[in-house]
Amino acid sequence: MPANVNVLRANVDRYARTAGLGIKRVQQRVFAELVIGLLDNAKNKGVIPLYVVKGGMALELRFGIRARASGDLDIALSGDDVLALLDDALAVGFGEFAFERRDGSIYLQNAKTHRIGIKISYKGRAFGTIDLDINEEKAETATDMMTTSVITHLGLPGPLRVPIIDAHIHLAHKLHAATEPSRADYKNERYRDLIDALVIARDGNLNFALLRNVVRDEFRRRKHHALWPPNWALPDEWHTPLQALARLHKFEPSDPKTIEREIIALIARIEGVLVKTT
Repeated sequence: MPANVNVLRANVDRYARTAGLGIKRVQQRVFAELVIGLLDNAKNKGVIPLYVVKGGMALELRFGIRARASGDLDIALSGDDVLALLDDALAVGFGEFAFERRDGSIYLQNAKTHRIGIKISYKGRAFGTIDLDINEEKAETATDMMTTSVITHLGLPGPLRVPIIDAHIHLAHKLHAATEPSRADYKNERYRDLIDALVIARDGNLNFALLRNVVRDEFRRRKHHALWPPNWALPDEWHTPLQALARLHKFEPSDPKTIEREIIALIARIEGVLVKTT
């Protein structure tokens, strides 16, 4: 175990240099793994029931650096009062790490998700903060188990076995989010989900017959965007930020129109229609 927080930070810096990764990405991954370790500890002690890792961190756990860097940790908890469950879990701790909620939280109505800052300390000294998106687990019970072990390179316990959202459900979430129309009370700016969807779809391990049913169910249960397949085109205002994001994460192709065609071809393939992306 690192002697103090300064040694721990030095270990993070050294790992980032050795792995050839940006320090911010490694820090975010370490913070996420520590919260996952906390949740696993709480689950093993019977404090919380099922939890599932979703969102960008689930992509990173599944695909590594092929996925774009995640800016938060997205968790689904099984239970009616997820904030109370979270507080119970935070009190459990993880080794020499302590966790507490940062003042203030945001409720994202469209996603029915609470966004909360989690402060992490090591041996009584501040170590870092991560944004946690947390909601009630309803349609994410199908999971895959992944192993993650970045924290073991820092001299911390591990590796961790992590329940992450099933790839078919994850892709359905991304397609729904990216194609949901804007309306008076909601402006869709989820262009990031287009790249995430293609990262999942390119994996080659998907069962498209299963995926078709999963996607249809996902759209059917949503209040504001229930039509599958969606009548979708890339919004004009997404072109510039989508291309910038693709280039930032070295995603190919970076051309927005080519990405649009690949998404449309993916939707067609899910419906059993094979088309050329060109």
